[in-house]
Amino acid sequence: MGKSEAIKSAVETCLMSPYGSIDRPGDLDCDETEWGAALGEALRARVIQRLESKHRALELAGVVPERDAHLVIRLYEVGDIFPPLDLIDAVASRGEAVLDGLVEELLGLPEKWSEQDSLHMAGGNLTEHFAVFLNLCLSIMEICRRASRTPPEAALPTLHELLSTYQFNGFCTHAIRLEYLERVRDMFACLPADDVERLTRPGDGPVNWETIGFAPDEARAQRVVDELVAESFWTNKDWNQVEATSEANASNRIAETFTLLGVSAVSPLSKLVKKGGAKIRAGVVCALGFTGDDSAIEPLVVAMQDSSARVRRVASNGLLRFDHEKVRAALEPLTMSRKAKVRESALELVGRLD
Repeated sequence: MGKSEAIKSAVETCLMSPYGSIDRPGDLDCDETEWGAALGEALRARVIQRLESKHRALELAGVVPERDAHLVIRLYEVGDIFPPLDLIDAVASRGEAVLDGLVEELLGLPEKWSEQDSLHMAGGNLTEHFAVFLNLCLSIMEICRRASRTPPEAALPTLHELLSTYQFNGFCTHAIRLEYLERVRDMFACLPADDVERLTRPGDGPVNWETIGFAPDEARAQRVVDELVAESFWTNKDWNQVEATSEANASNRIAETFTLLGVSAVSPLSKLVKKGGAKIRAGVVCALGFTGDDSAIEPLVVAMQDSSARVRRVASNGLLRFDHEKVRAALEPLTMSRKAKVRESALELVGRLD
């Protein structure tokens, strides 16, 4: 058996054993570069149809030639649909040389989703081919983010298509975990400014909350707040359920939108802390708690002095999501308040802090 045949045979044996090592056999007459090239060639030839082991996928992402690294994303199979972000990072760490392969793979995918798939997404399930589409997009944008560049021109229409799908009601929170939402926000940061504005400007229908959340600034945050006030969203039963939890990532798409908007939403919300009925004030205070920025502590402490027990309770839950030492210091004046209910609420919260 010649050298090339021996290498090919060893590679096939290696890949067909799904959980074994991908290290070059010690008795094989080739160097590491030749071995990596042979592994990449085997992936291109689809010697295997799936990569089932995360460990193996991560190893392959680091040793195959850059032109083949995208195939690791394409072939990896994972039970909950999403390849781990560290696999995407491993591919992206190979640098801009990986981009052409990723873009080629992205543009070569079949129809990204059918009408039926859209229904599945709205119900909280992603089909496999959409998951591949998402992960290729995330990989492309992660490389662009690291290189401080915009995506290749050929990929922009497809990336826009992905970002535009976030207008599906419920797709944002029920289908994609928060760490993926943050990556999609990073995708916006890589796009040209005109593209970001086009994807986030108001349309004829309701404001696309999720998309705005991915490109946060105060003007866009103000649009979200205005829309929610106009729809009296703060008083609906879904939001009332969110108010009742102190968990940082409650499963509600508007809560996650404010998590993504962060500091840009603090000022628009702070203006409403003392306005409207108790239900509206409680909803506004709840949203402040999801922003995650320390500048929200002050208006939340103001809300701890509200005449409504409901508002004080929601403010207390929100403050638990912030740095406890900073919150404790901000609450100190309230623990000595002449108003018994304010003082009691503050002391109760201090007791819940670490």
